[in-house]
Formats: sequence, structure tokens, C-alpha cells
Amino acid sequence: ALLDRKNLYISQFLGDQAAIESQESYANTLHHLLRLLQTEPTQVLVDAHPGYFVSQYGRELAGKKSNTSVIEIQHHKAHFGAVLAENNLLYSEEPVMGIIWDGTGFGNDGQIWGSECFIYQGHEMKRITHLKYFPQLVGDKMSKEPRLSALSLLSRIPHKTDILRPYFNETEWAYFQKLIQQPQPLQTSSMGRFLDGLACMLGIRSHHSYEGEATMMLEAAACKAVIKAKETYPLIEEEGVQSWDLFLEQVLADMAAGMPVTEIAWKIFQSLASAVLKLCTIHGIKKVAFGGGVFQNALLTDMLSQALSGKFDVYFHQQLSPNDESIGFGQLACYETILVQHTDCSALGSESDRHKI
Repeated sequence: ALLDRKNLYISQFLGDQAAIESQESYANTLHHLLRLLQTEPTQVLVDAHPGYFVSQYGRELAGKKSNTSVIEIQHHKAHFGAVLAENNLLYSEEPVMGIIWDGTGFGNDGQIWGSECFIYQGHEMKRITHLKYFPQLVGDKMSKEPRLSALSLLSRIPHKTDILRPYFNETEWAYFQKLIQQPQPLQTSSMGRFLDGLACMLGIRSHHSYEGEATMMLEAAACKAVIKAKETYPLIEEEGVQSWDLFLEQVLADMAAGMPVTEIAWKIFQSLASAVLKLCTIHGIKKVAFGGGVFQNALLTDMLSQALSGKFDVYFHQQLSPNDESIGFGQLACYETILVQHTDCSALGSESDRHKI
């Protein structure tokens, strides 16, 4: 995303930046737009993750230009900024709650975030709650193998890990059994990985053939439920952390009792919508915005709209994807809030200009 003379430009989706072809496409697109607009960057905004190609590229780009500085924007704050800006909420006088659920984002505490609840007020974002951390096993490999997310979650209930035995060969099983008994320095609060793990436990998918496959298949299973239970699995919040222990135990109990996978899948999404409703009610904030790749899930967004309708003002992305394609725009939105806090001026233009975004 580029901001030039109060005009905003957002590129097409440029692919997974872990691939060299996508990295080349990114660089070519960026320099094409800079040449077309006859401009050079004076400020570069990057994701806080030190290993991301785009972050590294942004730092290199800034290093080649005099008087060009770099500002890091935390991933989930960028997601929140994007949905705020698209719905003209950056200058809201009322507080706005942001529910940002996705797969991976480098957190301010050095852990992997992904189920963050923020409150935006006075141009500042404050993280107020998140899923209880669970081990991030074997780095980014966990995002490609739901079996690892399932194993990580079940490491809190060791006697239940045997249900995952069919998804590992003997060598893998011996290795990962030793691994989960050791303290893991890297933890995650990712809702995407939480849902991946549940999908694997239910026998839906142990490996991804494309990003988000297990959760998409979990959604497809839920849509086939004949009996749509009103009961929910609990997420219990204590001191800014949502514990999923009872949630997981009750899923396993329903599995052991022979409840159809489709009905368990339905209960899982119904439970997440119920947990959001409870959060909104506890904190008493009328405006609620949603961002992050998990909200590409049409069933979940429909459940949320129904649960919150008439009680809260609900905001989703309208033109941009809730996925990472919106991150560049969200970084610019967060930069806007930084400017307002420190200089009382706007990067995105006058009030009338901002309203056009």
C-alpha cells in the first residue's frame, strides 16, 4: 500500500512472500508504482516480524534513501487498523473493540499472536485478552500440519494424545512425544492454529495442501450438521487470558460419546460466536470490528452477525480482504493514529479526505 499526496494505492494480492517468485513480483510491483507516480518513499512501515521478507525489504529500501526512516507496526494492530479505517472508525469518539483472529503474527512479547482482542480509544490500541498460549512446535511447520497444532493442545492432557497416533509414523511419534515433554520457548495464541488442531482431532485434516484447508473443511462439516446445538463449549476469561481447557475437554467428551463430527464442528463455531458476545457484554463496548484471516469463514461471520445483531454495531471489511492483503493498508492506518497522537496532524488528509477511504 502506498500513500502519495493524500492518494492511497493498494496493489493486487502478490502471493505468499515465502516464495522467491512472489518476492520478485512484490519488488517489481512496488518499483513499477513508484515510477508511475514519480515518487520516492520518505517513510517506510513494516511488520514487526524480523524474519518477514517484506519487512527486511522495507528496511533495505529505507537504508538506500536519505532521510527515510522505518516504523514497525505490530501485525494484529495493522489488521485492526485496516478494518477501522475501511469503516471510517479511526476518528470514532466512542471506543471500538477489535477482535483479530488469524494464524500467525509476531507479538510485542516475542510470542506468536493470533486471537487478540483490542480496545481502540483516544487513537490508541490496547490488547485486553487473548487465547491462552500453547506451544508453537517446530516453528512455521505447525501452520502446514494441523496434527502438530492438535499435539500441542493435547500436550496439556497427555493421556489423550493417543488419538493422534495414526497421523505419525513411528519415528515421528517418538520424536514429538519427547518434544512435547520439554519446555517450549515459543508459544502461540493463534485462533487459526487452535481451529486447525480441533479439525485434526476430529479426523478432518492432518496436513494442509493449501493455506487454511483444515479450518475450511471444519466449516464445511459444520454446515452439514443436522442437529444445530444451542449448547456451547466454554472459553473462560481470567486476567486477560481466555482458557480453552474446558472447551477442549468437552470437545473430547462429545467425541467419546459418539456425537457426529458435523455437530461438534457446529458447536465449535457457535461457541466462538458466544464467547465474542460474552466479551462484548462484559466490556460494554457498543462498536465491534473484526479482522484477520479467520473471518473469511462465512459461517462464523454469519453467527457473529446474528449473535450481536440489535445489541452492538458490527463492522467487517467491505472491499478489502480480512486476510493479510489488508496489512499494508492497516499499517498506514496505524501510522495515522501515531501522527495524530504526537503531532495532531493527519497523513491521510482532511476530515473529508479521510471519509473517502
